[in-house]
Amino acid sequence: MTIPSLDRLLGQLNTSQWWTATQLREYQFGKLKTLIQHAFEHVPYYRRWFLEQSITVEDLLSVEGWRRVPLLTRFAIQEAGADLHSPVVPKGHGPVTQALTSGSTGAAVLVRGTAVTDLFWRAMTLREHQWHNRDFSGKLASIRHLSKGVAAPPDGARDDNWGSATRGLIETGPAVVLSVFSTIAEQADWLVRENPEYLMTYPSLLQTLAQYCLEHKIVSSP
Repeated sequence: MTIPSLDRLLGQLNTSQWWTATQLREYQFGKLKTLIQHAFEHVPYYRRWFLEQSITVEDLLSVEGWRRVPLLTRFAIQEAGADLHSPVVPKGHGPVTQALTSGSTGAAVLVRGTAVTDLFWRAMTLREHQWHNRDFSGKLASIRHLSKGVAAPPDGARDDNWGSATRGLIETGPAVVLSVFSTIAEQADWLVRENPEYLMTYPSLLQTLAQYCLEHKIVSSP
């Protein structure tokens, strides 16, 4: 498999987003066959499901067929454990990496990825920036889950670029980050000091933070 460059993949996404629903569906199911075949051959959880349901790869290559695949809940992922992991990685995908979700909505989940999944994340993040016509020269602030002790209040941490999606490709303004293991008061004080153009955080936290700022008459600087 030939892995596209980031700018080439971003170009493909920017083109395909204007395809008709029929074009998208045909392309998706064309790619899906390879994924389903891999899951059947190398992922114990799905191989067992295929055999229990007496389903073939071809049975799923339609909208109606694809709806037969059960949605994975957080509990199902945790219960399946290593049975959801493929011991075989397609050639060219690079080494396997892993990370834990924040656990902000429940117990943390172990997530595995490769250089390819990272590439797609970068491309889709860049496209999302483009969709919102963000000014890359601005300051980006984020309040998120990090290892305890990292980006701790009152100062958090800072970087000269928005992150891995833009680094080496787009020159941006600074990025600042504060650990979610901080109080709402600390977060509000930090935001007033940093005065960023953009803030990235969790919806529930943002609601609480906005309510706190309203109650304490905290406003951003012009």
